[in-house]
Amino acid sequence: MVTTRVKGSTIFLRVSYYIEGIAKNVEVSSNFKCSGKGSSACRCEGHKNAIGLANAVSTAINDGSFVFEKFFPTSLRACKKSSTGLSASKSSTSSANKSVFGFVADTITADDITTILNDNFANFTDIWFQNADLTKSTKLGYKNIIKNYLKPAFGSMSLKDIKLSHIQSFQNKLINKCSNKYVNNIIGCLSSIMTYAVQNDIIDKNPCSQIKKQKVKLVTVMPYSSEDIDKILEYSTEYYPNWTLFFALGLFEGLRTGEIFALTWNDFKLLDEHNNLIQLKSKKALERALNDEAGGKLCIEISKTITSGELKNSTKTDRTRILPIQSVLKLYIREHLDKFYNNKIDYLFYNKSGEYYKRYPSAARKWNKILEACNIEHRQLYKNRHNFAINFLKAGASYNQTARMLGHTSSAMVINRYGNYQEDLSNMDFLTNQKDE
Repeated sequence: MVTTRVKGSTIFLRVSYYIEGIAKNVEVSSNFKCSGKGSSACRCEGHKNAIGLANAVSTAINDGSFVFEKFFPTSLRACKKSSTGLSASKSSTSSANKSVFGFVADTITADDITTILNDNFANFTDIWFQNADLTKSTKLGYKNIIKNYLKPAFGSMSLKDIKLSHIQSFQNKLINKCSNKYVNNIIGCLSSIMTYAVQNDIIDKNPCSQIKKQKVKLVTVMPYSSEDIDKILEYSTEYYPNWTLFFALGLFEGLRTGEIFALTWNDFKLLDEHNNLIQLKSKKALERALNDEAGGKLCIEISKTITSGELKNSTKTDRTRILPIQSVLKLYIREHLDKFYNNKIDYLFYNKSGEYYKRYPSAARKWNKILEACNIEHRQLYKNRHNFAINFLKAGASYNQTARMLGHTSSAMVINRYGNYQEDLSNMDFLTNQKDE
C-alpha cells in the first residue's frame, strides 16, 4: 500500500511492505511540494502529482514491475546503491524470494537497507553533497568545510550516535580557531546534512536544532568623504579609465560586484511619466537619455549577476530591481559610452575576448593600487556598496528605501548594520526624489 504525508512542505510517499511475513514501512520523498494546507486531505497541484505517483507505484508493485531506482533516481537509497556499486544478487538463493518495497531482491536486498540505515557520517555526507541543491559558490564552501572540519570530527561515527553534546564540544573547539561567522557556517552545513538524515528517516531529530548561533560583530564601515571619492575617480579616469564606471556604480548605486560585471547596455531603460519602462535600443537613444533629451527618467535594471565565474539570470536575492541613475553618475556613464561602447559586445565591462569577466581580481587589484596612490585607507572593493548605503541614509533615505536600493529582502539587515548612521543627516544632490512605499 502507498499513501502520502507531508513533512514541512515536501510530500513523502509511505510504502508498506512485507519481508518474510513481517510488516515494514518506509518513506521516500516524492520531490513534490505542498502549496496548500499541508495535510493529506489537501488537493493542491503538488498533492495531485504525488497521489498520481503513489498510484503508479502501487500499480507497479501489484504487477511486479516496480524498480525503486527508476521511480526515485535521486533518493538516498538509489544514490547509495550507485555510489557503492551494489550489484544484483540474482545468484543469492537466501534472498531470491524476498521482496523489498514491492520489488525483488536482485534490485536491492534487505541487507542493503540495513547498510544504508546504519551508515556512517562520512558516507552519508557524500550522498547528501551529491544531491544538495546549492549554488556553485556555496557548494565550494561546503566542500572545504566537510573536508577540513566535519569529516575529521564525525566521519567514522554512525549518524544515530551523533548527539547534542558532541556538537556542542565540536563548536567550542571551533570558537578557539575560527571567526564566529565561520563557526556559524560550519554548524549550518552540519545542520543541513542532519536535516537530510531526518527527512530520510535515518534519525528522528536534528541535534543541531538546539545549537545557539555565535554572535557576529558587525564591523563599522566609515564612508569615504566626498573629497576621497573625487580623488579615487579622478585617479581612475587618468590611469584606469575602463574601470572608472565600475567603481562609480558601486559608490553611487550600491551594486554588488557580480551585478556590475553582469551589466549590459540593454539594462539601461527609460521610465516614462506613466511608470512604463522603455528599452533604449541604440547608443544614440542612450546618449539622448543621458542628456535629458528623451523625456522620462533614466534607470538601470538589475536582474543578473556573475557568481563563481558563471552568469546567473537572477540576483543574489532573486529580485529584479529598477534603480534611478543618480545625476552624479551620468558623467561616468557618458565617458564610458564614448570610449568603450562596442556594438558587437553587450557587456559594459568585458575582457580581451569580448566576454564578461568571470572573476573580479583585475578590478580589485586596480582598486587597491588607486587607494595606495591616493593615500586613502584600504577597504575591500565590495565595501563600496556599504559606502553607498551609509551616504544614502545620511541623505535622509528611509531603511525601506535603502533596502530596496541594495536589493535586500527586508529592511532588517539595513537597520542592524547601518541604523546609527541615519542620525547624522546631510544634503547630497545625488540622493533625491526617493519615495518610501
